[in-house]
Amino acid sequence: MLVTLIAVVAIVMNSRAVPPPREVRLDINAPPTSDPMSFAISPDGQKIVFAGTFGGQSSLWLRSLDSASARPLAGTDNASLPFWSPDSQSVGFFADGKLKKTDVFGGAAQILAGTPIARGGAWWPLRSK
Repeated sequence: MLVTLIAVVAIVMNSRAVPPPREVRLDINAPPTSDPMSFAISPDGQKIVFAGTFGGQSSLWLRSLDSASARPLAGTDNASLPFWSPDSQSVGFFADGKLKKTDVFGGAAQILAGTPIARGGAWWPLRSK
């Protein structure tokens, strides 16, 4: 009897497990680009950043996945190979021989380092000791 009760409790507890993640499908009408591999989805799964050209100028564009439109990110002229901060608040990228970052809510891009050859980047959270 006890074994049956434990099995029933285990089945009921497993039936309350976290539901599977929802599937999301979308089309992104992006500006034309000569760099279609320069895009990144934010760690929180809510935003995408991608390279696009508008008015002859290449830059990064940001789109929230719950929106139908994208907007250019200021200070990202000639940017490529974007990557996200762990908190989905900033984007790192390469432009004009430099590694830069910008806040997705606005503000000037910051130069972090010189990088004569860009291959891609990743951003890990800092660990406290």
